[in-house]
Amino acid sequence: MTLIELMVATMIALIVVGAAIALLEFTNHNITSVNAQVQIAQGARLALQNLMQELHSGCILPHYQPVRPGSTETEIYFVSGVGEGPQPEKIYYRRVAFEGGEIGNLVEYRWPASISNGQVVVSSESPVRQILARRVGLPAPGSPIFRYYHYYEPGETGFAPGQINPTPLPVPLTAETAAKVAKVTVAFAVNPEPVQRRLGGKIEPLVLEDSAVYRITPTAAVATPVPEPCE
Repeated sequence: MTLIELMVATMIALIVVGAAIALLEFTNHNITSVNAQVQIAQGARLALQNLMQELHSGCILPHYQPVRPGSTETEIYFVSGVGEGPQPEKIYYRRVAFEGGEIGNLVEYRWPASISNGQVVVSSESPVRQILARRVGLPAPGSPIFRYYHYYEPGETGFAPGQINPTPLPVPLTAETAAKVAKVTVAFAVNPEPVQRRLGGKIEPLVLEDSAVYRITPTAAVATPVPEPCE
């Protein structure tokens, strides 16, 4: 083999090895990107599951209105109980809010509370702050994270006794509208890390959504045309 042939063979070998290394790095980057996205999605799903459990635990008293005034499209104030018996062992007043710009965090603030003379009394101590989900955003441009619904009332378009009106209540909730909230929906988008966009190309946000209805007895068992929350 001549020197020229040896140099050509060496060049070809270097090109092949370089291409193989580049392919391996690209594959590893893609795997890292996918794994990171899966972890973010799993964490967000767990956060939504925990939030829904808290919302479902809002009927701490019969006819109690768990969702409180001041709730908006990006933050919700509500009361929930913890315990396995008919009466909650612990009661908390919670504020869950979206904090950040286009992409931010879903954060919960929790205060201890108690029941006194049929009313919930919130502790004056500092709240416990917890980040429920990171890198979240609106489910779609201009769409709310929290929506609030009430039972149809006589005179409303499409009135159906015992059914929930599909038109969301206006926000922020007032004392009057908060007392009517029978259903809460939660929806947010989970966004990939910036490094994932560079390594793995464009990754679409994952939209998660769930809802909680405040009912103790079926609406069919209610004699009044307009059921109340936690009835």
